Amino acid sequence: MIRSFLNFFLPDDEYKRMKMVYIMAEAAFLTTGILMLFSFLNLNWFKWGLDGSLIMFLIAVFIMFYTFMRYIFSGIEHTDISNENDYSKQRRKSWKNSLRFGLIFFVASFVSKVCPLVGWKQWI
Repeated sequence: MIRSFLNFFLPDDEYKRMKMVYIMAEAAFLTTGILMLFSFLNLNWFKWGLDGSLIMFLIAVFIMFYTFMRYIFSGIEHTDISNENDYSKQRRKSWKNSLRFGLIFFVASFVSKVCPLVGWKQWI
């Protein structure tokens, strides 16, 4: 095994580990291409004048989003599934868990934003 700080973030399964490394390399390659395209367009035609911190934030979001979506759509998180029926059950279960997390996050976000404005005693 190669010694790297990425080992902390990557799964233990060798197949999943290599697939994730390829996906992250694709994200880095696409990010480099997009940055070169935008810098060329910005220098020659458009003068967007975007802030550097905004660009760095958008790059980080793009890399995380691309990696996450490729991981989800590749299906490598379901290595123990052998047929289509099991896959559809697992997919429904994943959707339910995602919706449950989204609802909990929405409620927690709403409470954290409303309570300081109104005050805990009045809100309760």
